[in-house]
Amino acid sequence: MDVIRTLQVVLLIIAILGLVFLFSMISQTNRKINRMKRRYDLMLRGTEDINLEEYLKVIGTTLQTHDDTIRAFEDAASQQTRQLENAMTKSGFIRYSVFDDETARRSWSYALLDRHDSGVLITTIFGRDGSTTFAKEITNGVADAPLSTEEEQALRRALEDRDEA
Repeated sequence: MDVIRTLQVVLLIIAILGLVFLFSMISQTNRKINRMKRRYDLMLRGTEDINLEEYLKVIGTTLQTHDDTIRAFEDAASQQTRQLENAMTKSGFIRYSVFDDETARRSWSYALLDRHDSGVLITTIFGRDGSTTFAKEITNGVADAPLSTEEEQALRRALEDRDEA
């Protein structure tokens, strides 16, 4: 009888330890569930009567809209970059007097070049009886016609202009 009694006590102790273990596991699982619920509630805060699946769909749609917008901006920037490839971004300007007795410096030369040092050089000469305007094509930094000293200065200033777009 002592053996049976001892066996009953041992089984009772094992059962009690099992119950304690089960209660601790249930308690730990309950804490994890509560923590997850707090995070879920925090994530869905401000979204009235919406579940996680609907919320993730909304986020997915929003992300797709943002991706489309970013792609549109990238396309526009790429198009603008292509358009700027041949933009005139360098310039050189000089004013001067054609006649020694003239102090107004009304004549001028203006060189306008792209990033490949090609473009146009415009010169306007004001004389006593009128004015004349000339245009000369510039290709890779070289004019298609002979240049005056002032035109060479304007072209040199444009070629030295490295503040490109």
